[in-house]
Amino acid sequence: MKAKALILGGLCALAVALALPAGGVAATPTVTQVKGTDSGTFSICGLDLNYDFSFSGVAIVKSSGVSLNAGQFTSIWTNPATGKAIMIHGALMQTNGAPIDNGDGTISFIQSVSGTYIVKAANGSPISLSAGTGAARVTLNATTGDLVSVEFLRGGGPHGPSADNSCDTLVPALT
Repeated sequence: MKAKALILGGLCALAVALALPAGGVAATPTVTQVKGTDSGTFSICGLDLNYDFSFSGVAIVKSSGVSLNAGQFTSIWTNPATGKAIMIHGALMQTNGAPIDNGDGTISFIQSVSGTYIVKAANGSPISLSAGTGAARVTLNATTGDLVSVEFLRGGGPHGPSADNSCDTLVPALT
């Protein structure tokens, strides 16, 4: 879950940063590529695990504030006591509409997301699969960029709780 939180937190931070158009941006879209890795240890469901995490993506921002972000991540969780491991892999595409001045010191934009998520034995079959779409209205303080609110507008697709949120699934896969 730590790896999932890292990628989701990073993508949300990127979305908020990209929501406000930079002053003086030229008419040519700005393209930013991101790539990184992390590793460490954490505990979940009474298990002490090692993780290796990698991510990559691209963000394209037009001077109007409209943006397209796409990325993927992979995390391998290994139980050093048993040598068993699972792989968590996800990919998503996110678009942000042009910022709308609400006239009260805030701006809003519509954000849509589409993605896939799989949890599987490192050398085996899937444990869980998930895919879905969603849309939200995100409101920020126009001066500071601080998040004011998120209103979820819709969600859909064959998604549900992921296996990395369930001890009933994780413990047998890693012990």
